[in-house]
Amino acid sequence: MKETPRFYERPVLNIKKDRPLIKIPEPPKPLRIWYKFKNSLTLGLDENPNDIKYDLILVNNPTYVSSPDSIRFVNGSYAYSNIDFKIKTLSFWFNVDDCNIDNYLLSISDAFYIKQNNSNLVIQTNTDVNSTIITDHIRNEWNHLVLNYNSLNKYDIYINSNLLLDTVAYTDISLLNDKTLYLGQHQNNNLNGNISDFQMYYKQLSQLEIFDLCNSNIDLYNI
Repeated sequence: MKETPRFYERPVLNIKKDRPLIKIPEPPKPLRIWYKFKNSLTLGLDENPNDIKYDLILVNNPTYVSSPDSIRFVNGSYAYSNIDFKIKTLSFWFNVDDCNIDNYLLSISDAFYIKQNNSNLVIQTNTDVNSTIITDHIRNEWNHLVLNYNSLNKYDIYINSNLLLDTVAYTDISLLNDKTLYLGQHQNNNLNGNISDFQMYYKQLSQLEIFDLCNSNIDLYNI
């Protein structure tokens, strides 16, 4: 009787024994940094899987203010931290003391800054000719600002959850070589006022997320 040819049989592996254990890290959460300015002026919630902390370094003694929890900058005080990740969204609350002088809310390195002057909120990068001048915010009160980098290489700008339609193109601040974040300062120019709930995200937020963020209806950790 002719023997039926046998097909080649691959060895059966003991998966647990023969397969090397590969630990796949969890992807980073979209919320990378969150300075609450509640229990600490320096501590930032950090979702970096490598445990690199982006705590703030305080200069000239900025102070804590309650109702709402915020960091107060006066008399040349400011804070800074070195960051090394891609920034798609900035979100924070601000309230300046005197709108009739230049108040620099933040800058990233020397190439990007946001300031308030008179009735205008000015967003500028040193490499771009045009600046965005915003008049839709409320003077001498708390305002919520979001810069949302989109697929068209522009920053969508939201004031108090309202999208501005005259957004212009900016250099992607994620591509800056030396990304040092300054709160309350730009090139020795300072802020007299308060900043609260400063957040940085890996991803572009939706309009609904920004609305909920402004109105405190969102779980920041699960955006």
